[in-house]
Amino acid sequence: MPVPKDLVNPEKWLGLRTIGVAIRQSKSGSKWSTEVRFFIASIPMGVKKFARDVRGHWAIESTLHGCLDVTFREDENRVRERTTANNMAWLKRFRP
Repeated sequence: MPVPKDLVNPEKWLGLRTIGVAIRQSKSGSKWSTEVRFFIASIPMGVKKFARDVRGHWAIESTLHGCLDVTFREDENRVRERTTANNMAWLKRFRP
């Protein structure tokens, strides 16, 4: 959808052109789940481009997360101190 003309504080969103929503439904066994995500974008309005960009974004996220979890067992990480956790996350993503 186009950005509403009455958007509050539009100056905080320079370049904002569209707002989109993606609804994902998945089934695990016999249980269905629904996830709704909202996106703000600087791309022109268009369903096909929006869908392609959203899928591309989550493909990258899923690939990176899967790699970090398998390689570094990141889901099992129990570091709770924020600075240490941020430093460890940075190191795991660093490529010389």
